[in-house]
This record gives sequence, C-alpha cells and structure tokens, in this order.
Amino acid sequence: MTYRFRYRAKNVNGWGGYSPISYVEAATIPEPPQTPTYVSSSATEITVTVLSSLDNKGSPITHYTLYMDNGDLSDSFTEVERYDGSSATFTVTANDEGIVSGNKYRFVTTATNSIGDSLYSQESRFAAASLPAKPA
Repeated sequence: MTYRFRYRAKNVNGWGGYSPISYVEAATIPEPPQTPTYVSSSATEITVTVLSSLDNKGSPITHYTLYMDNGDLSDSFTEVERYDGSSATFTVTANDEGIVSGNKYRFVTTATNSIGDSLYSQESRFAAASLPAKPA
C-alpha cells in the first residue's frame, strides 16, 4: 500500500506552508518462494513446479525467477532465461539448458515485487534420468 505524506510547521507567527507530497510504499522484499518441486524427468529433461511465495510483504509479486546449477553441485546458480516468470511448471532440457543424463541439478527460485527480489527459496535436487522400468 502506498501512503502520501506532507507536513507543515507552526511557530509563534503561525502555520507555514505545506511541504511537497512524499510517497512511501509500506512494503519490503517478499518472502522467498516455497521450494521447487519435482514433476517428472527423463535422460534429457527435468520438469519442476515453481511455487509461490507465502507473503508478498505488502507489494504484489510481479514475477518469479528460476535458477539452476550446472549439475556439479557447485555453489553458483544460473538464471534459467527461458522461464517466463509466471508459469507453474517448467521443463529444462538438454538442448536448451545443457542438462546431462545422470547428473543431479539443484533448483531455487526468487520472487520479485516493486521493492526488489526475495532471497533464494530452499533448494531442491533432481536427476536427469529416466525412471527405472517396472520389475518383471
């Protein structure tokens, strides 16, 4: 919510003029989104669900950002640039994000409102691998 403020001072001679109007948004960065969840995977794709933040902290969330590591459990995450910021599910692929069959990938998300970006969500880890066949 945005509030308008202005003020004026009073002394023995009376009231002065009003100050220019100032605007203050009663908000902070949103809470981190919930942890991304697993939908499905194959040797060449991993599909995740991007979950919302539970608290926008006073300003509507405008979009989410999905990040993943490069499959070696390094400390760095890279933005998944093909993710549109609003879809509930998204599939990373060998062709587009370069995932490699057998590697485990970490995923995190952030939420953005008019104040800025949240901290990372908790991470999730999913492997690029097909599920095993049913036992005979």
